Amino acid sequence: MSFFNTVKKAQGSLKTPTLSTLLQQPALAPRIAVRGKRTKTNTAQTAQVQRLVTQLSVFSARKKQPRRLKLCMEDLIRHNVATRAWALFNKEKREQEAAQLEAQYNKIVEACEELENTDPFLAYEGTKREKGKRFTPELRVPTETPPTVVWQEAWEPAPTPEKK
Repeated sequence: MSFFNTVKKAQGSLKTPTLSTLLQQPALAPRIAVRGKRTKTNTAQTAQVQRLVTQLSVFSARKKQPRRLKLCMEDLIRHNVATRAWALFNKEKREQEAAQLEAQYNKIVEACEELENTDPFLAYEGTKREKGKRFTPELRVPTETPPTVVWQEAWEPAPTPEKK
């Protein structure tokens, strides 16, 4: 006898078991509804079983959020002030970084215009895009820390493959 047949007998004419029935009679709960490690969806599950699992997972939804702090009014005010101060600090830091990046970009544009005015050929050669390349392989990734080797004296450019 299947799970749903048992529930039909217990409830009469209802087609799917209700959540209240499962709570009153825990023996009727299917074993599929036990939450654990998520795996690929089982295509063998019927729509009724999937609906039941969804209804039961609503109970565990509150576990996905941190518990609400239970503080007295004075501590709650302190907490809110500290939270807002931290948010303001992060906002100012983001604005400073954005201003710095904008200033760097403006300097790059200014340098490109100066190069264009002094030698258009060099400007063209320095800014042309090579087909199929998004960036030059010799490009170093910018980091916050200085390099361990400041200058590579034995550096030579990578050999370019000859086209046939």
